[in-house]
Amino acid sequence: MRKALISDEPIASSRDAVLMEVRPENVQHMGKEQLFQLQQRLGYGDCWGRFVAPQEWMPPGHAQHLSTRSAAFEDRLSSLGVRGEILGEAVLVLTRLAIVFALIPGHSRRGFVYWKPNTLLRGMKYLIGVVGASALKVNRRPGWFFEGYSLEDLAMSQSPQKIGPLLMRVCQLVERGLWSDRPRFDPLDMDEKSRHSDDIRSTAESKQRPYLPLPDDFVAAAGWRLAWVTTHLGRALLDVAREFHQISVELPHVLPDTSSRLRIKRLREIRRNDFLSSYIWRDASGAPINQLPFELDITGIGGARERDFVWPPVTGTQVVALAKLLQVAHLFIFLMSVGSRISEALSLRPGCVVLSADGVPLANGRTYKLCPVIGGEVRDWPIPRLALEALRQQEDLVQVLGELGPLGGDTHDFDAEDAESLWVQVGSPGKAFKGDENVAIQNAIDALGLTESLGGIPITTHRFRKTIARLVALALIGAPKILMDLFGHKSIEMTLHYILSNPAIRMEMEEVAKAQTIMLAENAISQVDANGGPAAKRLAIAVQRERARLGSDFGANNVRELAETLTLSGRHWMYVRPGVICTKGAQEVGPCNKQVSVPEPSRCRWSCEHRLEEAALKDDVDRAIADALHHYAEEKAADNEIMLEYWAGQLLAHVRRFDSLHDRWRQNPLIADLLAKEGVVS
Repeated sequence: MRKALISDEPIASSRDAVLMEVRPENVQHMGKEQLFQLQQRLGYGDCWGRFVAPQEWMPPGHAQHLSTRSAAFEDRLSSLGVRGEILGEAVLVLTRLAIVFALIPGHSRRGFVYWKPNTLLRGMKYLIGVVGASALKVNRRPGWFFEGYSLEDLAMSQSPQKIGPLLMRVCQLVERGLWSDRPRFDPLDMDEKSRHSDDIRSTAESKQRPYLPLPDDFVAAAGWRLAWVTTHLGRALLDVAREFHQISVELPHVLPDTSSRLRIKRLREIRRNDFLSSYIWRDASGAPINQLPFELDITGIGGARERDFVWPPVTGTQVVALAKLLQVAHLFIFLMSVGSRISEALSLRPGCVVLSADGVPLANGRTYKLCPVIGGEVRDWPIPRLALEALRQQEDLVQVLGELGPLGGDTHDFDAEDAESLWVQVGSPGKAFKGDENVAIQNAIDALGLTESLGGIPITTHRFRKTIARLVALALIGAPKILMDLFGHKSIEMTLHYILSNPAIRMEMEEVAKAQTIMLAENAISQVDANGGPAAKRLAIAVQRERARLGSDFGANNVRELAETLTLSGRHWMYVRPGVICTKGAQEVGPCNKQVSVPEPSRCRWSCEHRLEEAALKDDVDRAIADALHHYAEEKAADNEIMLEYWAGQLLAHVRRFDSLHDRWRQNPLIADLLAKEGVVS
C-alpha cells in the first residue's frame, strides 16, 4: 500500500469513508445537496461555494492563513463578472471537480499519488479562472465549461505554465471515465502551446527572479553583524527582559478601572526606564558594550518611534525592537546553516535540539513539501556550533517573551510546551509566524542599513535555500548528492534542476572549476621537486624549460601562465581522488580510457603516465608502505600465500609512487626481493 494511503491520517480516513459509499464517476452528476454533504465529510468546511482546509492540515507559516487554505469559488467568479444562473452552474462544476480531485489519485512522476490539501486548493484557484473565462462565452453549452476553453484562452491566461498541467489532469480524469467535460484540444498541443506561452513571458518573468541567491557582499555584511548580535547582545537582552518581567510581577494590574490601569502602566514604564538608565550592557567576554560595531537604526521597528535610536537603548519599546532583531539573527543563522524551507524551520519547537549518538547536534523538525502524509514527516538537520547557540538562545528568548507578555499588559504564566513554534511574533506571546517572517527579516535588514546590498530584489526566506545551493555547488566536490540529502529531495534529477535552473550559477560553476584547476596546477608547479607519479618527470621537464627560457625572471606570474598553458586555461587536469591528479590532455588517452575523452577515476592506475601525485600525499604513502610491510612479514612467517600476494601487490604499488620513497625503501631486504622478482632494477 502506498504511503499516501495511510489510514490513520484524518484526510485519508474521511476519503476512505466516502469511497465506501460513493462511486467517483457519479460525482460529476451530483446536485448541490449531495456535493455539500461530501464537501463537509471530506473536511473542507461547511460553507457552500468555498473550500476551506482545516488549519492543522497545512504546514506552518503563510499556508495557515485563511486566504491560502481556502478557494472561494463563488466570490472569485463574481469578481470575474459571472452572474446569475451561470454563476450557480460554475460553482457546481468547480465543487464537483474539487471533490473528484480529493477522492482520486493522479498520475505524476512519482506514480499515482493523492493531492495534498494545499496542492488541491492551489490548483482549484487556477481553475476558477478557466471556468470563469468559459462562463462568459456566448456559445457555451449549459453546464459545460472546459470544452469551451481553447488554446488561445490558455495563451492569453496569466499563468499558462500552471494551468496547463491542471488541464492535463482533467484530461486524465476524462480518459478514466471520471469526468466528461474535456478541453477541446489535445494534451500534446497544450504542452507545446504552454511552452510557447512561457517563451512569450520569459523576459517579463526573468525580470522578477524572486528566488535568486543572496549576493555574496550582502551575506558577508549581514552574516557577521547578526552573528555578533547573537553572540554578544543576546544574553544581555535576555537579562533585561527578565528584569522587565520582574517589574511586571511587582506591579500587577489588579484594579479594573481604566485610570488605575493607565497609572500602573506608567509606573512600569518609569521603573523600566530607570533600570535601563543604570544597566551596563556587556558582551560575551564581560566587557562593556560602549558602542555597537556597526550602524543600527531601529527607529520605527517594534514600536520604537518616539525618538531616534542611540546606543544604549533607553526605553522598553527599543528593547522590543532589539528582541525582534535578535530573533531574526537566530533565524538567519539557522537558514544559512541548513537551507531548510521556511515551513520546515517554523516546525521547530522548544527542545528541538538534541545530540546524536556520536555527539552531533541535531535540530528536530518536520518536512512537508514532498511528503504525502498530512502533518509532514519527522526529520532532523545537523547544525554547526553557531546555529546550535542560536537555537538554544532562541528557546530562552521564547520563554522570556512568553513570561513577559505584552509590555503594556499583565504578566502571565507561560509553559514552553504551549508555544506554537520556536519562532514567535515578538510582543504577541504564543503566536507563531504565519507568513510575516519575510517582513521581519526585511525590517532587520533595513535597521542594519544593508537593503541596498540586496541589489534591488526583496529578501525572502527561500533565497537562503538558493544561496546554500549555490555555495555548495561552487565549493564542494559531490555537491549534488550533498544537496539532495540536505534539501530532502527524492531524486538527483530534482537536485540538479535546482542547481542548474539558474544560468548564472552554471557559469559560476564553470569559472570556479577552471580557477580551481589552474590553482591545482600552480600548487603542483611550486612543489615540482617533491611530486610523485609518472607525470612528475614530465612536469619537472616543462618547468625546467620554462625557467631556462625566462632565466631569473621566473616568478609567480610565470607560474600562473605555465599553469594556464598546461591545463589549457583550466579545461583539463582533474582530481581523480584525494592527492592524485590526472594531467591527461584533450587528445590523449590512458589506461583508464582507451578513447579520447574525460578520465575514468575508478580505473586510475599508479603506472599511468598522466598520473601526478601531490607532495602532501607522500607522508600517507610512506606510512602505508610501513603498514603493508608489517603485514607482509607476518603473512610470510605464517606461509599464507593468498594474503602474501595481496600485501606484495600493495607494496609494489605504493613503493614506486614517489622516487624518494622508492630510493629509501628499496634498501629493505623484503622490498628489494619483491622488486627483483618484478624485474625492477633496485
